[in-house]
Amino acid sequence: MRAAFPMILIAVLTGCGSETGQDNHGYGYQYDQIGETSLRVRWTGAQLPTLADIEQLYQETMACTGITATGPLVIITEPIPSNSGDVYGSVFLDTGTVFISSWLDTDIEASFWAYKHEFVHYLLHQSGFDVTENAAHQSPLFYSCTQPPAP
Repeated sequence: MRAAFPMILIAVLTGCGSETGQDNHGYGYQYDQIGETSLRVRWTGAQLPTLADIEQLYQETMACTGITATGPLVIITEPIPSNSGDVYGSVFLDTGTVFISSWLDTDIEASFWAYKHEFVHYLLHQSGFDVTENAAHQSPLFYSCTQPPAP
């Protein structure tokens, strides 16, 4: 398993400490498609998973957390913005931008976990949850809302 948690923590803290700018930390705000929750997706390669797949995961995460918010900008790219190492995903909370690794389209279980995990970070932030506790995964929602379904 790749070193996801330390890099996610770094990305969350970095994102929270940065000013919201017109360049979105150098990634811009462009998107290819928009879903019914206003979730926006930009692919840098093949359009996998589809907007419908990502929108479904976001809606499931909102239902599980009980938090409703306009969808984030999701950028599916490689490499994920981090200080070092490979990560599944990261989030800039100050701009509402979720990054997901493009290599996850071949790993369904990791993909399921990564999207929902980053959506929990995003939704907690939208609800006013403490930034430090969010970065430290102090909400039980990280465990109850991000697990793949039983086989």
